[in-house]
Amino acid sequence: MKDLEIRKRALKTTIVLCLACTLIAVMTHTTAAEDSFACQFTGTVTAGDSQTPVGTRITAVIDGDEFHTHTPVMSNSSTYSLTILPPKGKSYPNGAEVIFRINGYEADQKGSYIAGADIVFNLSTITAQPIPYSHVSSTTSPGGSPVGDKSFNWGIVIGLSIGTLAIVGLAYYTRLLRRIGRKRLVELTADK
Repeated sequence: MKDLEIRKRALKTTIVLCLACTLIAVMTHTTAAEDSFACQFTGTVTAGDSQTPVGTRITAVIDGDEFHTHTPVMSNSSTYSLTILPPKGKSYPNGAEVIFRINGYEADQKGSYIAGADIVFNLSTITAQPIPYSHVSSTTSPGGSPVGDKSFNWGIVIGLSIGTLAIVGLAYYTRLLRRIGRKRLVELTADK
């Protein structure tokens, strides 16, 4: 009777582990698919041949969509990191022009969107010529904040949590199998 209970418990644990592994595979695939469309720009920012102050707003415009970040609050504040991730249901072709603005002033450089790329791209502008903002839809870069763009991917957190649960379940299942093996060994030696 106890042997049947142990088998049922082992079967339940196996099913839970299979479901957890399937979920991890799906989450990892979804996360990888989303990240493959993201284009990350990082570099330095100068305005009028001098460093920009802390909190300088950096805007990237592609196909009418705006993505924002700010220079970080650090000793070297003239840097930026900005992720362009197309909104759901939309995609940008590789090579699409990216227009950058530094506190509303158009940068001298124009970038090119490349899906899945991490591009080092330094920006500069002459601050004497303001470029007016257009009235286009605005999308905040994932994780954009006054201290810089630090994208946070919840899929990874969830995947790691499920992975941890799967490892704990696997350890429990292994312990259960060892117990069954010891019990069988005791029964076999007792029969002799």
